[in-house]
Amino acid sequence: MNLKKLTISNLIFLLNNQDKQNKVYEELKNRFNLYPITLNKFIDKELNIINERGNDLESYLFKQNPTLQELIELYFSSFSKDTLLFSETHLVNLIDDLYINIDKELDRLDNKISTNTEALIIVKNKLLLKKEKINKNDNKKYLLKYSKNNNTLLKDFYINSLIKSDDRKLKLQKLKLLKEYLGGYKINYETDNMKKILSNMNLY
Repeated sequence: MNLKKLTISNLIFLLNNQDKQNKVYEELKNRFNLYPITLNKFIDKELNIINERGNDLESYLFKQNPTLQELIELYFSSFSKDTLLFSETHLVNLIDDLYINIDKELDRLDNKISTNTEALIIVKNKLLLKKEKINKNDNKKYLLKYSKNNNTLLKDFYINSLIKSDDRKLKLQKLKLLKEYLGGYKINYETDNMKKILSNMNLY
């Protein structure tokens, strides 16, 4: 396994593997060496999320083959709870720009809302889509919380560089999601997982 090709969150995910722990931590230290980030606090935050979500790599967006369904479900679940890892924000931040056209999706939901069995779920999703917008700088804010440099220009330059470097490691995942979207993939708002996520929103 080439650690240099993995995203930051994927590396932190591997810290739970005792056999790889030392090499992974060294790779993280090397990667953060030039940046004004408190690495250990950042790692602790990521590990807390991983420990809550579990050690199944297939439940994270930085796996090899994420689906749009998984992307949207995580997108919704992150509104009410801090469930996103840093590297996953690169994919989620693209929803408004590329994967899901909000206005188009709202039109599609309007066309379905007359179906009584689906009405509550669709209404809740409409409210979410209208109410919530991904902030284009969410991943930057994520890192700023752990910054230890008071020089704003220098801090922003380094943090933006770290974000772009990590983001580039997800090009295959982005391509896969783009192909799904262009192929007409339809989000299923009635999966058991989606219903569970929406039931916690209290948007009646």
